[in-house]
Amino acid sequence: SQLRRITIEALEKGQDMMRSAYHAFMDNDFSKDQEIINYENDLDDYQRDVSSFLTWLSEFNVDKANAERVPAYIHVAHDIERIGDIAVNFLHMAKNCAERDLLAHKESVKPIDDYFSAMDLYCSEILRALKGKKKEREDITATLTIRQKVLQQLDSEIQSEYSAGDQSDMRSIKIAVLINDSVTIMSRMSRHLLNIAQRITLLTKD
Repeated sequence: SQLRRITIEALEKGQDMMRSAYHAFMDNDFSKDQEIINYENDLDDYQRDVSSFLTWLSEFNVDKANAERVPAYIHVAHDIERIGDIAVNFLHMAKNCAERDLLAHKESVKPIDDYFSAMDLYCSEILRALKGKKKEREDITATLTIRQKVLQQLDSEIQSEYSAGDQSDMRSIKIAVLINDSVTIMSRMSRHLLNIAQRITLLTKD
């Protein structure tokens, strides 16, 4: 119960970092830079402490149910810590883009907004499953499968449509690269969210 609580808190911080980095990217809003850095340190501590505790716990004769939970929580702690790292990378990309005025025409980056919205909703559904009761978790798990397919489809469509851009238009090429790079970063976040989603049953086993 305690592990689940601190895991939920850590993932909520990871989601806050994702959102703040995204707003920095889209709106040139860097007001939460320090919060992102502080949260990254918090997630580093969380991952280290959970791994150390569970490694210590596994040396004892724990029952089968808890023995199955140990590697699940260790892997999830790693995934959440990596989400924090990627959010920091996204923040750095946002600063580079702001310096080069690459988001001057925001209508050109609607695919990025679509992908982020789908990913953010996916994360919220994972949190809802971690917090929910057994029956509610079963319903959410089915929804998560659909959310993941939406993300995969968006990723595929974006990579296909913006793989090169208009070769005669330098601005078009830059926008295509920008979209591909940003979605690639968010796809890495999504893969870690998928890893967490796949372990929800173990994390929440009664």
